[in-house]
This record gives sequence, structure tokens and C-alpha cells, in this order.
Amino acid sequence: MIAGSLDELAFRELPGRRAADPLPDAAAHGVTVRVVEVSEQRRSPHVHPACAELIHVLSGAGEHWQAGERRSLRVGDVVVVPAGVAHVTLAAPVAPATPLRLLCVFPAEGMPQTLELDGEEVRFGERQS
Repeated sequence: MIAGSLDELAFRELPGRRAADPLPDAAAHGVTVRVVEVSEQRRSPHVHPACAELIHVLSGAGEHWQAGERRSLRVGDVVVVPAGVAHVTLAAPVAPATPLRLLCVFPAEGMPQTLELDGEEVRFGERQS
């Protein structure tokens, strides 16, 4: 059995977010899992060229941008990002600052390649023309 806990995670700092691996043994079975905390209201999109991503909102609120479309996020929401599609998830600006906590699942052995897209920034609530 592969089991883990969302309590007492060892987060590492990444640009605009923190990430932890609650199930390190799952990678040997073709699945990578990350708990991600997002606190930023603006970030550059990124792409996983060869892997889809499933995102489940555990706590907080925010917004998901995917290939030019936006969707508000709240606890319990689920988003699927197809492989190769530009996307970014942003935290809602709330006081006191509450990070948006996500469970991200990748059907890949090990963390899939991530390509940050330079030059474009997505801001929470900003509609693009």
C-alpha cells in the first residue's frame, strides 16, 4: 500500500509557490503527487510538455488560467490540464493572506518537465482582450 499524510509536509520554496511530496513512493508506480501552496496573485504560465496534470483544490480560493480561459476556484474544485497546455493557478487576494492549497497529480514517473513561459504574466481577476 502507498499511503501518506497531508500533515507535517516538508515544503520547498519555488517561484510564487511552495511544494511538497506527500507520496514519494508513488513515482515508482507511474504517478507523481504534489501539494502546492500558492500565495501569489500574478505569475507567468508554465507548460508540462509531455504530461497532463489533475489539480484538486484542498483549501483557499483562487483562479485558474488555461490557454487564455479563466475559472474561479474554491475548495473541492477539480481541473484537468492536458499535456502541453499553458496554465497557471493564482491565489485570491484575501486578508489575512490565506494560501491556495492544491493537490496536483501527474500520471508520470517522477516530476514531469516544466517549462516556464517568459514574457507573459497572468494577474488575478484581470481579463485579457
